[in-house]
Amino acid sequence: EASTPQGPTPKAAADSGRAPGSIPRVGEELSLVGERTYLLQQNAVLTAQLAQLQQHHAHLTAMAQSAAAAAAYAQAAMQQQQAAASGGPASSTKAAHNTAWTEQVHPENGHTYYFNAQTGESTYTRPADYNPPKAANSATGLPQVKGPHG
Repeated sequence: EASTPQGPTPKAAADSGRAPGSIPRVGEELSLVGERTYLLQQNAVLTAQLAQLQQHHAHLTAMAQSAAAAAAYAQAAMQQQQAAASGGPASSTKAAHNTAWTEQVHPENGHTYYFNAQTGESTYTRPADYNPPKAANSATGLPQVKGPHG
């Protein structure tokens, strides 16, 4: 801190929060030095604690991912066993049929699309819940022909 024979410069005094011309108190400076030392020590302690917590978090995340993978593997194995026991393929679990979906053919381009009468949605991609039961004696076996909704 710059000073003149009369004491600290007005800028230095203003920066320290003291009135120009006042002399800093030694006790105040020692208190601030002590507080700075304490805060530096606390910073080091908290930084070490944060590193430990981050390592613990990474370990727990890896364990959770491993457990989820093991559960998915066990579930897939169980489904295969059930499918083998019932004599059907493992992929026989389909979503229940949503009767709001119907299969249509676009009259202009001949492409098959799907229309949901409840929501008004139409899509060229077969919906996951469009799984109609196979008709034993279907008259034509062809989808209905009409234009897209809207």
